[in-house]
Amino acid sequence: MPDAIRHAWRIISVRDRRGAAVLLALLLVATVLETVGIGLLVPLLGLLSAPEMLRRVPVVAGWLPEGELRVTAFAALAVGLAVVGFYVVKAGYLAWVVRRQMAFAFGVQADVSRRVSESYFRGPTHSMSARIHRP
Repeated sequence: MPDAIRHAWRIISVRDRRGAAVLLALLLVATVLETVGIGLLVPLLGLLSAPEMLRRVPVVAGWLPEGELRVTAFAALAVGLAVVGFYVVKAGYLAWVVRRQMAFAFGVQADVSRRVSESYFRGPTHSMSARIHRP
């Protein structure tokens, strides 16, 4: 398998190799976003089931007034909406990365196909027919 990857790497152009490196970096960012998204689910579910857990977080506890469960529930809802916002942004980013990935793959396929066709038509058969049809 490494030979096939090495051969494919030699076939694509330098511009496409750079594009592959950029695409790899974008996919690594997408992986991090997926990991963070999965990591947010358990705390969010715990928070929605027991909003008073917000009082245990020192940064948030200073903002919440004492003894009002309505405010705590509202803060839990705000955190939930922030997580939903994160998922919307993540989904948009992933859609953009997939679109870019497909454009890259089809672009490489078209470029390689064009170069192979040009090579085939300029190859020995073309020069052979010129020799055969000499006056």
